[in-house]
Amino acid sequence: MLNPKKGKPRGGRYDHLCDASDEAELGDSRDDSADVRGDRDETVKDQIRRLSYDEAERDSSQYMELRTHFSLDKVAEFEGKRYRSDASLQWLKRFIYEMKGTRMPQNSWCEPFSLSLGRAAKSWYRQLPKKTQQRWSLLSEAFLDYYCSQFDQSARTRYYSARRKENEPICDFLIRLNGYARTAKIQYEKGGADAADHVEQFLLNCGDDGIMDLLYPLQLADIQ
Repeated sequence: MLNPKKGKPRGGRYDHLCDASDEAELGDSRDDSADVRGDRDETVKDQIRRLSYDEAERDSSQYMELRTHFSLDKVAEFEGKRYRSDASLQWLKRFIYEMKGTRMPQNSWCEPFSLSLGRAAKSWYRQLPKKTQQRWSLLSEAFLDYYCSQFDQSARTRYYSARRKENEPICDFLIRLNGYARTAKIQYEKGGADAADHVEQFLLNCGDDGIMDLLYPLQLADIQ
């Protein structure tokens, strides 16, 4: 899967989608809430609608260079594992980025979408109504409802339910947890009780007994 070429200036209409492509390649190395949410007042569904929308669709004459043969090699197969909302959303962003490059109308994205699904995801797809399978706005919303339901949680629920993922570096988990805390307005950076609770939340859910045994005996209530 290729990233936009290095050194190529970005000043076009698709800059935000190039950023989404980069995020899909790099994963969750930055503040999770910033990568996934964007504007705090914007829901995930709003974000996907915005990414999908193309003002050129108002004028069909701008589709003179329509690419009818779309290479699925650029889109990784979606495995269809649930409860991995971050990965699912990044996959959808990557798919949208590639489809925008084809300059095909949105509803024409539905067939390539179905061909990019793995076995488990195909089972989910086949259960959708025909109308949903043929309209991108409905199909993308159905995908978000099923595979990205984590983002419907409140900020505090998301923070307190956070667990370190399998094979996730412990530093990445800490960065992710810090992002959740800031979104939930938990002011751990000011020290005091919030900081102590935040450290405890990290220790209890980092999955590293060695670190827990080393740090837990400390007086967390005295964190300044």
